[in-house]
This record gives sequence, structure tokens and C-alpha cells, in this order.
Amino acid sequence: MIPIVFFSKELRSLSVPQLIDALHRMRCDGIDLCVREGYPINPDNVKSELPQAARRFREAGLKIPMISVATDLTDPHLPVVDRLLGACHDAGVALLKPGYWRFVEGDYWHQVDQVRRSLEVWQQKATAQGVRIAWHTHSGYNLGLNAAAMMHLVRGFNPAHIGVYLDTTHLLLHGEPLPMAIDMVRPHLCVIGVKDVLRVRQPDRPGAFAATPIGEGMVDFPGLVRAMRQRDLAVPLTLHTEYRVGSEEERIAQAGRDVAYLRQLLGAQS
Repeated sequence: MIPIVFFSKELRSLSVPQLIDALHRMRCDGIDLCVREGYPINPDNVKSELPQAARRFREAGLKIPMISVATDLTDPHLPVVDRLLGACHDAGVALLKPGYWRFVEGDYWHQVDQVRRSLEVWQQKATAQGVRIAWHTHSGYNLGLNAAAMMHLVRGFNPAHIGVYLDTTHLLLHGEPLPMAIDMVRPHLCVIGVKDVLRVRQPDRPGAFAATPIGEGMVDFPGLVRAMRQRDLAVPLTLHTEYRVGSEEERIAQAGRDVAYLRQLLGAQS
């Protein structure tokens, strides 16, 4: 079974009980939980609150397979890294998504070498806590922006602890066709972010795009499901809802429609 989990970034005001209720209404299997400043579970309280939240989710028939931390957290020597990894260990959370290394124009391969030295420490710490780090393919001026660039960073590391998090929208914008991307990172693949997008015409922003509900944009979701089935992959799909809506209630309702669309595809190709 391919689990569908909800990325909680856009529901930051909801408490754990409210998130549980929302997930049941969406018919999700669990949550990709934002553990960031300003969220109910954050770096300051994660050691106590994440294990408690994981227990409450389990009691409700839901899982926390993954947490997503601050987008600028890349330095494994910071004390918060040990706190976050330790909380994941205690809560039984398998995956942690850290931040992004920004590319600085100049010597690309020197920057790759710097990241790989940092990854040695991430791997050491993740191994000690039994956690897998999920590096996200994010388009734009980021090292690891697509599958090929991500493999420059992670190749040779232990896939049990250094993983790759493919993203359907970012690969569409700056990456490879989904089957090709999957095959490139397959030993490291641990999660796939599902979201959709349309390019929009804005004179002052060439190449601008707008998020859409799943199935309304340019991403080939039938092709994604087909590629996963052909390769017998069952990594979690984490649902993003960065499209514009009028309220949290509307976001939850639309996320439920997104989940229904994905389940229809998964059922049709099972």
C-alpha cells in the first residue's frame, strides 16, 4: 500500500487534536509534520511534544512517518539537530526533511564537496538515532534541485540514512521526467512530494507559476503512479496544498478532493 500523508505547512494554527480531525476528514493515512518556529510542535518543545503527538496519532489510526524542519537548517553541528533527531527516535518517526543549500555563483564542485562533508556528519548522527534524512529536490538556485544534481550530493552515502525526497512540481520546473528521476535516485528514494502547478504569464516574472489542486496542473500523476507500480515502490506520498483558498476549511475540503483523486489513480493501477 502507498500511504498518503498531509504536509501540515498550510495548517499551522491547528492543534494536534484539530489536525487529527482534519486528516480523518481528508482520508489521509498520516501527516508530514512541520516542526518549525510558530507551529504547535517546534524546535523548543519537540523532545516532549513529538513523542506525545505520535502516540495520539497512533491512537487515532494515523502515522507520523516524517517531520519537516526549518528550510535553512543544513548545519548538522547545531544543537537543534541532535534535539530533532533524538525526538524522532523517541517518537518512532522515520524521516526528517532538513533545509536547502543555496548555490552561490562560482565553483559548483567545490560547493558539492562542502555539502558532502556536511552529509558525513548528518549520516553519522542519523545512524546513531535510527533516522533517515530526506533531502528534497527543490527547483531554483539550490544544490540538489533535481535528481541528477541530488545524486552529486548523496551518491556513495548509506541509503538507509541519507535519502532523497523527490518533488513532482519542482521536477516539472527544473528536473527530469518522473520515471527517469525515480530510476536515478531509486536506492535513496524515501518519499515523494505530490503537488501540481501551472505556468502563468507575468511580464515582470518570466517563468512564474501557480500552485493548483492535484490533477488540475501540468504534473503527470497517472504516469507517476504507473512508474511506482512498475517498480514496486511504496514510499509515502506527501500532499502539499500551497494553492490559494479562502479559509482553512476550504483547504481541508480541497485536500480531501486531492486525496480522493490520488486514491482513484492508485486503485485503478493496483
